[in-house]
Amino acid sequence: MKLYIKQKVFSFKDRFTIADENEEVVYTVEGKVFSLGKKLKVFDANGEEVASIEEKVLSFRPRYYINIPGRDEITVHKKFSFKPKYVIEGSDWMLQGDFFEHNYGIVEGSEPVMNLTKKWFTWGDSYELDIEHKDDMLLSVCIVLVVDACLDSEAAAASSAA
Repeated sequence: MKLYIKQKVFSFKDRFTIADENEEVVYTVEGKVFSLGKKLKVFDANGEEVASIEEKVLSFRPRYYINIPGRDEITVHKKFSFKPKYVIEGSDWMLQGDFFEHNYGIVEGSEPVMNLTKKWFTWGDSYELDIEHKDDMLLSVCIVLVVDACLDSEAAAASSAA
């Protein structure tokens, strides 16, 4: 199953639309303005909140908590290394690939769960997710949003230091 994430460009807060291959909206994502740490809420096509993502503030390395009702909490954090490496706690999933090029995936053992590629030369960030099983769709989307938030924070920090 393919999903397409599109970030809204002219928005005061983080705002994403996630659509399927038929351009039907599956999820929308909204960030909270003026919060300490990044906070995102994921809504289904009916406008019901189905997940939340919250950044732990005052953490040495970026750490995010993913809450999906009916599931154990998942924590995604960035390891200290020269190349970006992320750990998913609360799941057997692992992230691997080239995060700077936005070409990475999630695997469980040796089985692919999700692959992501960035669509270049688009207005705003656009990503294509290829998800193996429909049951993994929501958590895969949440993990992609966390990695995107980490990369955006690093880019903002680098540009402010320059």
